[in-house]
Amino acid sequence: MQRHSAYLILVPTLLLAACSGGGGGANEEAIAETVTSDVVQMGMPQEAADASAMKPPGIPASAAPNLAFEYRYAFKLPDEKIGAVQEEHAEACEVLGSARCQIIDYKYDQADENDVEAMLAFKLDPAIARKFGRDAIASVEKAEGVLADGNVTGTNVGGQIEDSQGRSALLQAQLERLEQRLKVKLPPKERASLQERAEEIRRELDNEANGRGKGEIQLAMTPVQFTYTSDGGVPGFGKDNPFASAFDVSATSFATMISFVLMIAGALAPWALLLFLVVLALRSNAASGIRRWWNRNTPLADQPAND
Repeated sequence: MQRHSAYLILVPTLLLAACSGGGGGANEEAIAETVTSDVVQMGMPQEAADASAMKPPGIPASAAPNLAFEYRYAFKLPDEKIGAVQEEHAEACEVLGSARCQIIDYKYDQADENDVEAMLAFKLDPAIARKFGRDAIASVEKAEGVLADGNVTGTNVGGQIEDSQGRSALLQAQLERLEQRLKVKLPPKERASLQERAEEIRRELDNEANGRGKGEIQLAMTPVQFTYTSDGGVPGFGKDNPFASAFDVSATSFATMISFVLMIAGALAPWALLLFLVVLALRSNAASGIRRWWNRNTPLADQPAND
């Protein structure tokens, strides 16, 4: 658990501190104070609030300005606590306000008493996405849950936007040359060809603009997804599932037995093969002929010589 948490806190800290934009340490302190206040108000533990107030390392903001991040966390909790923790995370988003946090997807599925699956997906202000995930981990731990898996990815969306801007500049220059050419008198066939090419360039410019718009949205809001699943506990036994433990022990014992049998078979197989070949050789036609010849000649050899 500690290893997962340390990884998910350290890596995003280094990257998000670099890509959170201008504003320097004063903005970072203001954001940390705001998130800390929100966390305390929604009932998360004071330890999580103290952790949220920690300043990220002083990484220059220009180190990774073009990366759009995506966070995915998978939590395992006791079934009866999944709904409460999910609601707590939703309330945390509500406290932050729609300008900084939006719930974009929700799921709660209880197939039976001991099989609950849930999910929450958010769009968050990039400056607070890492802190939001860290506070969520703390609230899960408080509810006797664990972080089962976590994934943070960064995409160079800013670089893609810059490339698109370069392509658009070339297309715009080409379009202007075509429009200048169309202002003079031209043969009908040539004019139609130039007009068709101009329309193609306009469509390409629209596609480039749409792509940049999507990229700007990615940079403006960070996707964060929480999934919640049962920890495998059994009512009356807590987190320890005796049936699962018994199955694991049985499977281990069975695997040991199979390994022992295969080891014995491997040791005896060469000798068994040798015995089989010997028996096969003794029962062959050649062996039978040798035995007949031996039986036919042995009495003559045993008779005494005549004077």
